[in-house]
Amino acid sequence: MAVRARELGRFSGAGERPRCPRCQSVVVWRCGISRAGKQQYRCKGCGRVFVLSPYLDELAKELAERMIKEKIAVPVIVRVMDGHISRRWIYKRKGELHAE
Repeated sequence: MAVRARELGRFSGAGERPRCPRCQSVVVWRCGISRAGKQQYRCKGCGRVFVLSPYLDELAKELAERMIKEKIAVPVIVRVMDGHISRRWIYKRKGELHAE
């Protein structure tokens, strides 16, 4: 029984097991909490770390876009958003807004 539990990973949540978005494996381990307070998982097969609902809420997006349009520095935006928006997302959105 212990070997089987080890093969399945440490996930002990109710309902369906989470799947890795890269390889679709269900052999995942809990891997801490993100800065936004969401449970992170690590795929045992490919090593990817992911959260189940990574999408930003509309209020956070709107606030970040307003700060980008006001030309506030990226490190300041990251600090103000306190982990709800990544530096990568900000730079990507900044490029999209500049192209418009």
